[in-house]
Amino acid sequence: MRVDKGLTQEQLGHEAQTDSSAIRSYENGRAMLSIRTLLRISRALKQPPEFFLKGLRDEMFEAPADDKRKLAS
Repeated sequence: MRVDKGLTQEQLGHEAQTDSSAIRSYENGRAMLSIRTLLRISRALKQPPEFFLKGLRDEMFEAPADDKRKLAS
C-alpha cells in the first residue's frame, strides 16, 4: 500500500509521526504496532483502520513454544 501510493518508509514515518525504522520493522514483521500507530498510519495512507485488520486470525499471533514471556489474556 505504501509503495502503491508512492511513499518511502521515511515519508510514511513523517506523515504518521512514527520513526522510519519502526515502519521498516512493521513491514518486515519484526514488531507489532500499537493501536495509536495503526490509526496514524491509517490516516497517512487514507484508509480506515479496519482495512489493515482484514484477514487477521488468532493463530497469527501465537508465541513459539519456547517463548518465556508472559502473555496478556
